[in-house]
Amino acid sequence: MALVNTGTLTNHVMLTFLDSMGPVMFRDVLTLAAGNHTAFSTPGNYPSVAGKFGTIYVQADTSFLAGLGLRFNLQSGRAVHLGADFELEGDVPVRNESQAN
Repeated sequence: MALVNTGTLTNHVMLTFLDSMGPVMFRDVLTLAAGNHTAFSTPGNYPSVAGKFGTIYVQADTSFLAGLGLRFNLQSGRAVHLGADFELEGDVPVRNESQAN
């Protein structure tokens, strides 16, 4: 996952991790100073989610946040780009109509 604060103010970003059935597993807050970014492997930073399916909701306290998600399938060698309004069904990205405009 990569996140960029494109604004001129500090941005607090809440990550909410849900398991595949929907319940919240845990939350974390990242602080990004103005113009800064972070990039990480989700299972590397959050080992408890390694090998699990679920959803990560990303919510910022300003509207100046850009993000990128990639999902890798080590068995097939496929990589999938996940935009802000996409979800996965298996390894196939599908548009999330509940968030699409």
